[in-house]
Amino acid sequence: MPCPDCHPSGPIYAFPFPDAPCNDPGNPDCCEHIIKASCIENDGLPLNCIVSDTKEKLDIILQKIDQKICEITGSSDPFNNYSLLCLEPVSSQKVFAEKTAAMLCQLRSTVVNFTTNIFPAEITAIRNDITTLNKAGFNYECPVLNIAQADSIAETLFKLANAICNVYSSQLDLSSVDWNNCSSAEPVPQTIQEGFNFLLDQICALTTGGQTLPTFDNTGTCLTAGTALDSLSDTITKIRARLCSLPTFSVSALTSSCINFSGVTSLEGTLSKIFEAIDLLTKNTIRQVDTDMFNISDADGTQPCLGKKISLSGQVAGSDRLVAVSAADSNPGTLEDKLEQGEGIILDTFTTSGKIIIKTSSQPEYKVKSTSSDAAAGFLDEKIIGSNGTINTAVSPNSGKLQISSSIDYDLLIDRLFDIMETDADIKARFCALVSSCPSPCAPPTNVQAIPA
Repeated sequence: MPCPDCHPSGPIYAFPFPDAPCNDPGNPDCCEHIIKASCIENDGLPLNCIVSDTKEKLDIILQKIDQKICEITGSSDPFNNYSLLCLEPVSSQKVFAEKTAAMLCQLRSTVVNFTTNIFPAEITAIRNDITTLNKAGFNYECPVLNIAQADSIAETLFKLANAICNVYSSQLDLSSVDWNNCSSAEPVPQTIQEGFNFLLDQICALTTGGQTLPTFDNTGTCLTAGTALDSLSDTITKIRARLCSLPTFSVSALTSSCINFSGVTSLEGTLSKIFEAIDLLTKNTIRQVDTDMFNISDADGTQPCLGKKISLSGQVAGSDRLVAVSAADSNPGTLEDKLEQGEGIILDTFTTSGKIIIKTSSQPEYKVKSTSSDAAAGFLDEKIIGSNGTINTAVSPNSGKLQISSSIDYDLLIDRLFDIMETDADIKARFCALVSSCPSPCAPPTNVQAIPA
């Protein structure tokens, strides 16, 4: 029998049956050459697990099967085509899943910590920084600005904008300048620079035409080396030197224990604080006194700056030691004259010099009464007595104290108890119930044991 053609020109669309000659290498009818897996195609069998396409070659199917087996057994890296970054090395799906879960848990913990702890604190700090940044942060006082440290950025910018507009509208506005006052200005200057150029042109014209600038008589002034014919340049130079020689005023260099210069930054503000203190002193200065009652003299004759001393004078000088009983008392006197001893009271002005001792002349009362209706007071042992009965009490003195003792007459007590049980059914029932609960003496014993000899 001829050998079947196991190498056809086209692909094989079906696997041979088990009894086909090419399945048994010992069969003499078998092919001389083994068919390659790349020559065999799947004819449409469902291979969902390895995701195989219809008509896919057998060698590709075998590779996919091998990869699935390796993934299951972990004998090779199933993720060699993935960029695993910080998860590497990964040898199986289990390792991949565990590392991924650990990474997700760590990420979740970090995110929770960030949203719970870090973010609220940081956002609060950022908001505080924004609030701080939104403040001017400095005080600047001038007639136009008056920027306060607590002003917001918007308020500060508004004040600056107003100041700039004021400079442009009133300080740099040249529309009201009469440029033709003494000469013709063509064209009329529109800026500060054009105005200065116009003035310089006029000065140069005066100098070139042989005219001189005015002179000034600075004799007897505060300007150094002033003469009767100082030129404009010399006068300005001397004024500048004089201004530069003046001392620099600094509020921080001033110290006072009575005047608070906090927040003051200018000379005017400092003088205002000083004037407030002077006004207060002036309004509270004593300028007139009754000389019949008071005498004014230097506190220290050798140091007039220590001020004045006011003291009582004349007949008033010694009257401050007298007292009056009331406002209607027109005859003040010493305390001894104004105090009068009553019944049982003694005023002693002799025992201690300068003191009045007030004491009683009667002896203290040591007796007591038993009640408010008690006609006669007596000592304590007279007001407390003992009694006899079911409970006997006795009172006897003992080392300056009263000792109260008691004893019980048990016969009377038992009789009294039986009287109560005989007349009170409830108490009697309770007693009978108590007696009935006791074990009977006639009952046979329950704890008898027979012990062999």
